[in-house]
Amino acid sequence: MTTERVEEKVRETLHAVALDRVRAPGDLAEQVVRRRGRRRVSQAAGAAVAVAAITLGAVLGFGGGAGAGQDRPVRPAASPEGWKAWQKEAPGATERGCLADGSALYCAGSKYDAAKFDANTGERLWAVKVNGEGDGIDHPFAVRDGVVYGYRNHTAKKQPNGDYMGGTDLMAVDAESGDVLWKKKMPQDDRTDQAVMLINGAVFANTPSLRTMSALDPLTGEEKWHYTWKKGIACERAVLN
Repeated sequence: MTTERVEEKVRETLHAVALDRVRAPGDLAEQVVRRRGRRRVSQAAGAAVAVAAITLGAVLGFGGGAGAGQDRPVRPAASPEGWKAWQKEAPGATERGCLADGSALYCAGSKYDAAKFDANTGERLWAVKVNGEGDGIDHPFAVRDGVVYGYRNHTAKKQPNGDYMGGTDLMAVDAESGDVLWKKKMPQDDRTDQAVMLINGAVFANTPSLRTMSALDPLTGEEKWHYTWKKGIACERAVLN
C-alpha cells in the first residue's frame, strides 16, 4: 500500500470510528496525517499511528481544534444500576484484608479465616472460624471454579506454655456454601505467593515437605503428582498458563 493510500485510510477510519457513542475529534485525522507526513515513517509505523490515534482520540477524547467538540456527548460517571453505597462494621472478619471476585468479597480477620460478603449490600453470607488465634496477615488468595483458597492454622491445640502450636493448612472452601472441602498440611508457616499457586487443572503447593511441590486436585486435595529437589538447592517456583 502506498503512503498516500495509508494516509487516506487513516482519515477514513478516524472520521468513521465511534466507540461507545463517542466520536473522534473532528480535526484529529488531519493532525495525525500531518504529523505522519512530517516524519515519513514506514508503513508499519503508519499503521501504529492509526491505532494509537483511534485509541487515544476516540476512547479518551484527546484533541483540540474547531471540530473537537462535535458529536461528543458528555456522559457523567454513574454507579451500576441498583447499587447503593454501604459501610459495614465486621470486627474479626475483615481486618486481614479482602479479595474481590465478581459480586463477592472474601475476607479474613481475627475470628474468621474466610468470610464471604455480598459486595452489593455488605451482607455476610458465611464464615469459617479460625483455629486457635487468628493473628496472621493473610486472607483468601484465590477463587476459581466455585472454590475459594486460603490458609488457616493447622490446629487449635496449645503448648504447655499456653501458646498455640504452629503449623499452617492450605484450605479449599465451597464459594457458595462456605463448607471446607479439604485441607492440606504445609511443611512450614509460609503463606507467601511462593507457597501455593494455581495451574491448569490443579493447585501447585509446597507440600508435604520443604523440598517438594505437589499438584493437588482442586476439588478434593488429592495429590496428582509431585516433584522433590535435592538438598542444597534454592528453588523459586513459577507458573506458566
